[in-house]
Amino acid sequence: MGKISRKLALAGLLAAVILGFVSSTILIALDYQRQIDAMDATAEELLEVWAPPSSTAAFRLDRVFADDIVLALTSYQFVTEANIQSDFEASLAFSETPSPPENVSVLAGLLPQRFASFERELVFDGAQIGILSIKIDRGVMIQDFVSRSLTTLALGVLRNLLLLAVLLVLYERYLTAPLLNFITTLRKVDPKKPHPMGDVVGPHGAGNELEGLNEATNTVLEQSAAHLADLDSTNSDLLHSEERFKDFAELGADWLWELDQDGNTIFLSSQFEEQTGHKIAHVLGKHWREVTVDQDGEKLPLFEVEQSIMQTESSDVQKGVIGLLRRADGTEMNLLFSFANMLDDDGTLRGVRGVTRDQTGIIAAQAEQAMLNKQLRQAERLKAIGQLSGGVAHDFNNILAIIRGNIEMISANTQHEDVPHMLNVVDRASRRAADLTHQLLAYARQQALRPSTVDVNQLINDLSILLEPALGERVQMETVASRGLWNCRADQSELEAVILNLAINASDAMPEGGKLTIEAYNARIEDPIPDEPMLEPGQYICIAVTDNGHGMSDDVKAQAFEPFFTTKAVNKGSGLGLSMAYGFAKQSKGHITLYSEENVGTTVKLYLPRERTRAEPAAPSEDLPEVSGTKVLVVEDDRDVLETVARFLLQLDCNVIQTSSSEEAIVLCKEIRDIDLFLIDVVLPGPLNAKNLSIMLEEHHPNTPTVFMSGYTENSTIYNGQLDNGVVLLKKPFSLGQLAKAIHAKMEP
Repeated sequence: MGKISRKLALAGLLAAVILGFVSSTILIALDYQRQIDAMDATAEELLEVWAPPSSTAAFRLDRVFADDIVLALTSYQFVTEANIQSDFEASLAFSETPSPPENVSVLAGLLPQRFASFERELVFDGAQIGILSIKIDRGVMIQDFVSRSLTTLALGVLRNLLLLAVLLVLYERYLTAPLLNFITTLRKVDPKKPHPMGDVVGPHGAGNELEGLNEATNTVLEQSAAHLADLDSTNSDLLHSEERFKDFAELGADWLWELDQDGNTIFLSSQFEEQTGHKIAHVLGKHWREVTVDQDGEKLPLFEVEQSIMQTESSDVQKGVIGLLRRADGTEMNLLFSFANMLDDDGTLRGVRGVTRDQTGIIAAQAEQAMLNKQLRQAERLKAIGQLSGGVAHDFNNILAIIRGNIEMISANTQHEDVPHMLNVVDRASRRAADLTHQLLAYARQQALRPSTVDVNQLINDLSILLEPALGERVQMETVASRGLWNCRADQSELEAVILNLAINASDAMPEGGKLTIEAYNARIEDPIPDEPMLEPGQYICIAVTDNGHGMSDDVKAQAFEPFFTTKAVNKGSGLGLSMAYGFAKQSKGHITLYSEENVGTTVKLYLPRERTRAEPAAPSEDLPEVSGTKVLVVEDDRDVLETVARFLLQLDCNVIQTSSSEEAIVLCKEIRDIDLFLIDVVLPGPLNAKNLSIMLEEHHPNTPTVFMSGYTENSTIYNGQLDNGVVLLKKPFSLGQLAKAIHAKMEP
């Protein structure tokens, strides 16, 4: 090799290294940015896929379902944290992966923008209810990235070195060697022995060879440069396409597959093995319909898919094909297939490529949504029942008020020997009708409660005295009081009625006799009850009524709290006992549960909120307090009820001013200055409700109290199912004594 060739070789070597390093660095930078873009796009796709089930979990505050979601998200190699936040609870579920290996952490620390966070709003029925967020670690790609970078760098330098070697060989063979031969030949020419230049490489020949060498070299260089440029572009596109396919295939939730023209499996992505538990090697090379699994001693097909796969001659993408797969553990997956046939130019089928998605969780979520919709419809039906019972109660109780009022008036003035008996029968019937109306309102949560602090131990002891004679000798009753039992907050009279109802139901469930236990104890609810998310965690008093009777079947338990449902004989029960207890529990911000097993017995547990104040002793009752001389303005739209109430007041020696109109009541109030009390029906026609009317009347008589009366309560006198502070409400039908006590209570200083 000549000196020029050696210098050119050294210069070329240095240039090849520098050029290879620069070009490889550019490719590495482009590859790094592409990796970041691919991981970010994959993270956004994960949020898109998992946002719907996360919205369902956030709406239901379902921790188990939410934990499964965040665990599924952090199962992806590059996801380090996953969090579901709900507007109802700061963090519903959170999961994070352990730190990467030390060598990965060191290399990843050199990367800019290593960590990135993404989030997606959770929306349910058009309203935002929370946030799904994930954090990704781009450092997981560092090892593959470094390997690819070193490979790219080495290939770039090697490629340039190979090109340099080719050029040096060409240079040596077609330029340097001819020149050296020409010089050597010239040196061998003996001037004394003429030697024709044509016998050696003469100047003319050398010139032609140099021109040819120059032309050939230029041609080779041009062709090589063009070819290398095309090769670089093609290699870059192939590498980009291969890496994109690898990222999507390995990072996505769906699994990819490919069949040959005979239907044999030739490719499966790793998600297949992760999600199904089957080894990919078990499926590869086999016809997709001939792969079987052992289940309960029987060989069953691994896949059950519609016949549309490989049945069409079109290359169009087929979507929405439903299928089923049996996992290695025997459970079944619901699948959704999308695929396309691969056809040659002549239309010959050479295979099928497709994507399969696990729809099991989505189908379960849809079923859960259907259940929620069913519960919503049930709530709407209950609301309709409440409205119906409220309207019926209003008119029905007006009639009962007339009946009971006239019965008391006749009883006080008749001497016929048969009249008292008939009146007692009518009175019992009216009381039964009033109890039925009361139970309807209790179930619909429309009754007006007057909650107070209740000593539950004392209440149970008092009730046991009443219950023992009623239950008879066939039922052995036991009450279990707890030391240190808290007080509860409830309407004491309604609570007594609920416990009596439960005890009587328990007695009826033991026709041959048995044991009835009434127990009260303190209960702490740490987490919400799954089927009662509105029952807040806290401290409650639990009253449990247990019997060892015939119990209930599953069908009976499912309908036990429905109104008018009863298993008793005709005229032996209204079917409103448990439904009334349910309505009372809900209206009292509590809960009621039912546990029953056939031929074992039943336990009903009533939970009521704890009250920290002391229970006040009951005041001694008076039969008819003195209210004579009280001037009362009565406002009642029903004429018959108005007349009956007026007669009650006259019998109590009260002065009565009566009207059936709100407008007339205001006029009377302006004209008469010495009115002592207003007696107003809650449900009045016209724009004014009872509460607003009482306010307007009190403007003319600031110190005059008001007593309300109604068979159906509206929001005008109660708030959240409980009476407003200071409100006295007479429930129709009421007796003469109840009216006198209500007037006396408001007239006391």
